Amino acid sequence: MTDQPPITPITPITPVIDMLAVMDRHSGLLPLPAPGLRASLNAVRRAYERSHLAVVGPEGAGKSTLINALVGTEVAPTSAYLPGTVAPVHVVYGDHPAPRFKVFHMHEVAGPTTIDTDRQDFERWMLQDHNPGNCRRVLRGEISLRADLLRDGLRLVDLPGANSVSPVVSAQTAEDLEGSAFTAVLVNLGRVSIAAVTDVLRQLADSPYDVKVAAVVFNEADARLLTPERLTDHLTMRRRSVTECLLPVDRDDALGVSTAGTYTLHLPSLLRSPHHGDRGPGTEQSAQWTAFRTEVAEQVRRNVSVTAVAAARQALPLLDGALADRVRLIDGVLGHTVTTETAETVRREVAESTRDLLYETESSLRNEDWFAFEPSMLRVADRLRRGFDTIEGQLSTRWALAKAEAAAVESELQQLLAEAQNSLAAAVAPSFARLAARLEQVTEEGVAAFDARIPVGATETSGTAEDIRTFRVGTYDYTSMGDAWAELANDGKMGLALALLPTTWGMCAGFHYLGGGHLGYTRRRMRGTCKEIDSNLAPASVNGYSPAWLEIRLDMVAKASDEASRRLAGSAAEATGVRPRSTDNLTRHRQAIEAARKELAAWQGRLDASVTRQSHG
Repeated sequence: MTDQPPITPITPITPVIDMLAVMDRHSGLLPLPAPGLRASLNAVRRAYERSHLAVVGPEGAGKSTLINALVGTEVAPTSAYLPGTVAPVHVVYGDHPAPRFKVFHMHEVAGPTTIDTDRQDFERWMLQDHNPGNCRRVLRGEISLRADLLRDGLRLVDLPGANSVSPVVSAQTAEDLEGSAFTAVLVNLGRVSIAAVTDVLRQLADSPYDVKVAAVVFNEADARLLTPERLTDHLTMRRRSVTECLLPVDRDDALGVSTAGTYTLHLPSLLRSPHHGDRGPGTEQSAQWTAFRTEVAEQVRRNVSVTAVAAARQALPLLDGALADRVRLIDGVLGHTVTTETAETVRREVAESTRDLLYETESSLRNEDWFAFEPSMLRVADRLRRGFDTIEGQLSTRWALAKAEAAAVESELQQLLAEAQNSLAAAVAPSFARLAARLEQVTEEGVAAFDARIPVGATETSGTAEDIRTFRVGTYDYTSMGDAWAELANDGKMGLALALLPTTWGMCAGFHYLGGGHLGYTRRRMRGTCKEIDSNLAPASVNGYSPAWLEIRLDMVAKASDEASRRLAGSAAEATGVRPRSTDNLTRHRQAIEAARKELAAWQGRLDASVTRQSHG
């Protein structure tokens, strides 16, 4: 790294958010950070933003009740009958007055799915007595509410026992908690042997998380044990059981049990008390509750700092090295060392990988989009068939049809088609909009991938200065870059939604009344239109998708690929003939990188000093 200024060590109270802001800002100087660097930066972010206070213990110990007491209101699901939740419950900060509830579950067809629900239905999903054996395949629940404890990114997590959840839930829990600053509170029901929480501690010791135990809470069933004359002796007995049963499990003190506080509380009375103080739990318990909250908060802050510092010490050298490499690439372009052959090779490789990724992106969204669109499409097709059949049935009883009547028939059929077009546009628009946005994102990443290998003016290149165009589906408008999207919406298909409709109808009734009347011709054209409805709107037997729907999506991909190729060709041309404007941009970009590396060096020094102080402390 570059020259280091005087070092000010990081302490647990130093705002980690400042370090995150610096790293995010300077990583933005790279057009496309490498996957390893992105993972390292995300690890720092997760350490701060997703610090977890996990409440663990055997089923029915009072974990949910403790969480409710911590946030000051009853939000976590509890049951007086069959105890236990079927999956983890995360309680997070939300800037809204009333709690909001979400359930993440594994849908049999659509896969992982998120639903918003109310408190009552949330309990039906999450509690054993409503969802025995997790037959509804819940992965986790989430409650968001406004609470000071959660304001800085802390998450409270009610973790079920490892033996009470399925392997799918266990795998999802591991993914949710990966890379988090993980502080744990052990909860044991007072009337139950401590052996139960000993098993939970062993599970924590064997888990992949870097866990630190902040406290052990005994949820006493009998509040009389906490009276002034009995509390001291009772607390001494509980501390002895922790020493005799839990410390041997944590022999190397990796979990920090030796420094964890021991508390005996009657959790239901804490929840009933408006202030968690004098009127509900009593003065002695109130003092314990205050000490518990203070110790846990301090442990969480300490763990967040340690975890974030460790992650940042790995990420900073990677970021500095990537910025140094970027400077070397910029110097090569400014020195006119990039040959036409090199630029063309890079352009071809990036164009091929971008094209493949565009098709992969469409394929990855296809099933979900079809699952959302198919019911609406089938309803439209059914209405069209029934409408055409009704009119054709009325015509079948006629020997002739006057011109005025033929005009009325055509008007009725055109009305049917117009209603179908509007319905299809409304149904298909959300998925087409999402696909368009994802395809454009891939295109932008392709241009960035070229710039990452051959700088062509930082973020402003000849390939990105395009006019804003409108992408239209029915009555829905979308803004996108380049001519391709506008062409797609206005080409021979007459727009995306209309492309799904039959094309054989045209003016068949008009031919009838303009030509002097031919009832048989009109009926034959109507039957042909019904066949095309089946062809366009019915799922194909080969792949289960509507052929017209799939054709439109693949046409979108082809247009996006053409757009990417055009923009990459502009970048390649710029790389071998750098214009003055691009030279100025690259020079300023280089200067910004050098300034960023100096600031990163200062943070690296503070991180190293922090670790040195911790090792001597």
